[in-house]
Amino acid sequence: MRLTDNRDPLLGSLRAQALVSTDAAELGLRADAQGRALDAAGVPQDDLFVLGALRRGDLWESTAVPELRVQAEAVAAALAASLLARSACCQGAFE
Repeated sequence: MRLTDNRDPLLGSLRAQALVSTDAAELGLRADAQGRALDAAGVPQDDLFVLGALRRGDLWESTAVPELRVQAEAVAAALAASLLARSACCQGAFE
């Protein structure tokens, strides 16, 4: 099934707003190595991540536990780095 045939309202809304893009075969959503969704212009979204079967267009092996574990680790590391960067830039703002 092509992702563009999916009637899920969330996916439809994300595509309509150009916040995500599909791979050439329309099997899944495009993402960078950390799992950040790529918008229609190919820009990684800092607050939108893709994991698992939705990545099968770029990472065909996205259904077995070992591959999912690697993807989840990359997403977790990217989220942790983002949170650390945000907290560092805001430190002292509320003191």
